[in-house]
Amino acid sequence: MVTLIEDAALPVCMVALLSALPNTQLTRRLAKEGRLHGDYEIMHFSNLNFTLNFETRRPAIEVMRDCQAVIGRIYDTPSYFGRVRRLARALDCRGRRARTPIRRDLYDAARLAWHTMVRDTSMRSEVWKTVVD
Repeated sequence: MVTLIEDAALPVCMVALLSALPNTQLTRRLAKEGRLHGDYEIMHFSNLNFTLNFETRRPAIEVMRDCQAVIGRIYDTPSYFGRVRRLARALDCRGRRARTPIRRDLYDAARLAWHTMVRDTSMRSEVWKTVVD
């Protein structure tokens, strides 16, 4: 999954645990195998991720750790900004002219610069590489 995200240069993507939705082939198969939890129709949210509503073949804690590892790898600062730079290079912006920023745009840009270059210095070098690129 990480390879796909990197190869496609997707800066922002959602990674979540699989959840068996009602009236789907997956739900019917899991029910037939006796792996579907009784309250599978009730979606539980936990740390922006669904909790598992069925029994996995591997221990659930391993599945959740794998999901966390994928999220950690794709949103690692150098990986994220590397994808942003690759995507920006791939876009064809010839013939397009940036609009003149208004006050709100300038405020948002200053706020973004503050958070990524002053407040959280771990991103500073990646932000500068991206701006220069």
